[in-house]
Amino acid sequence: MFLYISILFLGVYLSLAFYHLMVFFGRKEDKKNFYYFILLLCTIYYITFKSINQELPIDLFPDKIDKLFLIFCPAIGILGMALFSYYILKLQKMKKFAFIGYLFLVFMPTTIFYIVFLFLNNYRLSQVFLAPFTILYGIIYWIKVTKIFFNTKSQYDLPKLYVFISITIYYISFISYPFLMLLKFSNHIQILIPNIGMLIMALMSAYALTNSFNQEHSDLIDLKYTLEQKVADRTKQLEEANQQKTNFFINISHEIRTPLTLLKSYLDKYINKIKDKKDEDLQILKKSYDKLERDILNFFDIERFNKGKIIYNNNQTSDFTIILNENLILFSELAKGRKISIKKYINDNILLKIDPNGLDRIINNIIDNAIKYNKNEGGTIEVTLTQDENNVNFIVKNTGDSINEEQQKHIFESY
Repeated sequence: MFLYISILFLGVYLSLAFYHLMVFFGRKEDKKNFYYFILLLCTIYYITFKSINQELPIDLFPDKIDKLFLIFCPAIGILGMALFSYYILKLQKMKKFAFIGYLFLVFMPTTIFYIVFLFLNNYRLSQVFLAPFTILYGIIYWIKVTKIFFNTKSQYDLPKLYVFISITIYYISFISYPFLMLLKFSNHIQILIPNIGMLIMALMSAYALTNSFNQEHSDLIDLKYTLEQKVADRTKQLEEANQQKTNFFINISHEIRTPLTLLKSYLDKYINKIKDKKDEDLQILKKSYDKLERDILNFFDIERFNKGKIIYNNNQTSDFTIILNENLILFSELAKGRKISIKKYINDNILLKIDPNGLDRIINNIIDNAIKYNKNEGGTIEVTLTQDENNVNFIVKNTGDSINEEQQKHIFESY
């Protein structure tokens, strides 16, 4: 019967140890799971395996290795418990004692008495002298933990309260083991009572850790919702700002149309008065006005785009030749003013399936840049428009500065 109980304890400890080891591998920054795993390993060997070994005498390790484990397992187990409680209860004030106190009260005596054991070959003597040091460290550590725990009012935090209770149960079960041996209780009692204490401690700590995971998960969900809400609010602000900017340009376009209408009225009135209605300068002025009016109306493309309407209708047939020649007439005076000559090599009747306004913008931008960046005195611009079987070739060359290779990568980016 006792064998089956020991196997049950073994199964519980192994399951918890494997679970927390896997959690540690997934979250290595969270060290409390690793220290809890160490604590459980020491418990598995020091109590459970030895209790099973009493019922089924199986030598798991050579005798000296076995006694090495039995001496160092309590020392390692108490360190695992100390560090586990340090991390899960966030006991920053315990850091120095957790390491320095352990070094002088547990590790050094354990090492010294193990050396004594090797020379004297007296395992019982080592245990008798070693137990008080380990117990003393555990008691002092528990007193310090208790003081900090209640001073910080952590008792009102339910998961931390469970951890504190489980730590208390662990120390009681840990301390009871050597006393049960000294009082010569039966081996079954010596094993059973610490195991019950350890099992209660393991289950309560497991609950506290699970609660901690659930809280972290809940916090992540809240954070995710908060971030999503902030992104949504920021997106809405940007959309509103963009809409205000769009409305500003559209309103400006509406305002400009009024003086343009007046200018057109007076321009038409002036043209009707003069005799030479085909005067070249006057025609350039008229075409420039018409172009300006078209460009102002193009601001309304923004509103059409925002409403999902088509801006460019490329199903139209446009006369590339006519549109190009009209643009060159408009730029002729600007080129003359800068002493730049424009040479044209344009074939007639070149038709394209393209929106004429879109094509007009392309031509206007290219010719304007060719003049702007042609800084040579007496410079030249060559404009070529030809057509072969498969392509329409539109080429603009100037004698100004060329675009360097680095800037050529950005040539099709807006502005």
